[in-house]
Amino acid sequence: PSCCQLLLDNFRYTHSSVSTCERMLQFMMLEHFYWQPLSFLCRKWSVVQDSVQNINHNHCDMIRATPSFMRHVEKQSPKVKLDLLLDDEVLKKEALRLMKIISEYHRDLEILILCLSYFNVDTEGNSVLKKLQLLDVVFKASGTQSVRVILDSMLQCFKFMSHLQFRDTIQKCTSYLTGLQNAKRKHYPKWCSKLLQELMKVLNELDEALKSLPVNTEMEKIKRDLINYLLDFFQSHLLTRDCLILHEIFYYEDTKMLSKQISVSPQLTITKALGSPQFYLKAPVEDSPVTMPYTSVAYQHYLSFGKVIDLYEWMQICCESEKDSERLPLSHRQAGFMQAISEMKLIGFHKPLSQRSNSVAKLYWGSK
Repeated sequence: PSCCQLLLDNFRYTHSSVSTCERMLQFMMLEHFYWQPLSFLCRKWSVVQDSVQNINHNHCDMIRATPSFMRHVEKQSPKVKLDLLLDDEVLKKEALRLMKIISEYHRDLEILILCLSYFNVDTEGNSVLKKLQLLDVVFKASGTQSVRVILDSMLQCFKFMSHLQFRDTIQKCTSYLTGLQNAKRKHYPKWCSKLLQELMKVLNELDEALKSLPVNTEMEKIKRDLINYLLDFFQSHLLTRDCLILHEIFYYEDTKMLSKQISVSPQLTITKALGSPQFYLKAPVEDSPVTMPYTSVAYQHYLSFGKVIDLYEWMQICCESEKDSERLPLSHRQAGFMQAISEMKLIGFHKPLSQRSNSVAKLYWGSK
């Protein structure tokens, strides 16, 4: 699955918190900017133009090495192909043209997804999750036909809506587009006007159909025509990831690394926390006169033993190694040790021996 789908599934099905999702999003951005050397081009369009003009020969070779650009070069004529592969100035102009296409598409994508979310009434839950799911299914599709199949499954719910629900859904999308038009945005896509005109026309037809009899026959025809129109409209304007050349600069796709960060590994977490309590358990630093947690002290000595651990020897080493051994009475240190080995037994670090009551068997994680 894609990174977006992986994050959504983790949020919805494993009861992860909103702050966890935020940290995962931050992790994806940091990973992308760290491992993708061309990620410095993820800026506003006005800044990108100067950045592309100032890139060096190594950056040009990185652009040539991206899979999407290589596929783009293969489709060109022999002369253009040679210029793109050998002339850096020609490459910069072409990269600038391709990145402008992506920039304009990203600018329009928000409006497209919002419009589609109004019609995707079958999706339950939070509206933000709905938009993220729509964004994910579009970019996960492998081609325009796949997009059409996905859109068709989304819009089929129109057939089962009541007449008033159908009209309210169209009215919401129309109100949104009208608000955009009245706001006089600097970049108002032309296709918004076409979609708004079509929806206004459908609203008028619905009002006329609701006044006349029989309603059902006329209404089904309007629904069918609108679904076909929306299918053609969104298919022509929603592009998949593979259709965008140089998409590798903008999109993070390492699902394995993200899955590794999301998946819970209790063994690694517990051993790290016990081995470095000053970082994970908010314990004092080594120079502090206050002792570390008893469980951390017992764990550090636990590592030096073999398969069988003598409890008395273990207790003696732990009690004598305490920094405040002269300040705390022996009974307090022994009580702390007993609590520590009980916690370690509960976690699964050791188990009692049937033949020797004064010893325990050292366990590897997960063994019985």
